[in-house]
Amino acid sequence: MATHLTSGYAAPGYASTGSTRSARFSPGGFSLWVVVARLESGSTLRWEGAHGDEGVYVVDGAISVEDDMCETGGALIVESGVAAVLRADKPTELVHVGPGVGSPPTGGLLGAAEPVGHRVHVIGNEDADTMEFGAFAQVSFADSTCPTCRLTLFRVDGADAPYVVGSHLHSEDEIIHVLSGALQVGPRRVEAGMSIAISGGERYGFRTNGAFSFLNYRADASTVVTAPGSEPRLETVDALRTAIAQSRQG
Repeated sequence: MATHLTSGYAAPGYASTGSTRSARFSPGGFSLWVVVARLESGSTLRWEGAHGDEGVYVVDGAISVEDDMCETGGALIVESGVAAVLRADKPTELVHVGPGVGSPPTGGLLGAAEPVGHRVHVIGNEDADTMEFGAFAQVSFADSTCPTCRLTLFRVDGADAPYVVGSHLHSEDEIIHVLSGALQVGPRRVEAGMSIAISGGERYGFRTNGAFSFLNYRADASTVVTAPGSEPRLETVDALRTAIAQSRQG
């Protein structure tokens, strides 16, 4: 998807006020969606009624929900069914992700989330879990282990050098939205402001020619399989940290 913003808010079922421009990406039949939006100062976005676990990443600017503010590089997690109002405290560019169904997953690897106590989490860039993988870092805002939500949302930042991520597959559908730089995914070049949808079980890899940053969103906990036939590995923060430690031990 190449981003071409039009007036209004592109996700159906959301009430917005003020000056808003947006674009939505969700291929036909795919389980997830992403909205890229620009909100002028004072604009609002309201969640009402049934919805699944959703994430909002602040690319630039600042937003607030009640008394909590989220600035550039941070994220909101709006858990399923929560009524909330987001306000742009200054001109803001954001990326909003969610599932195509209006309810949380129930049959995933970690089971259903708790049915009560749902809320909005505000995770600043400095509060997120950061892990180093050689030439890049993964900044995790949610990893499906929260007692009351199941989504996964993280950012990957790559160093200013060519990099190759080998062939692998995940058990869950995912959307990758490129924030800066570009990813070459097979024959497809995904540049800044563009998104790509990858179905669970689809094997892929990517390469870059320099620095890059992207968001990755999944609706539920997932596993990754690297070499064909190898054992699936859970992708929570704790599981990834364990894998990193084991690889460093030889």
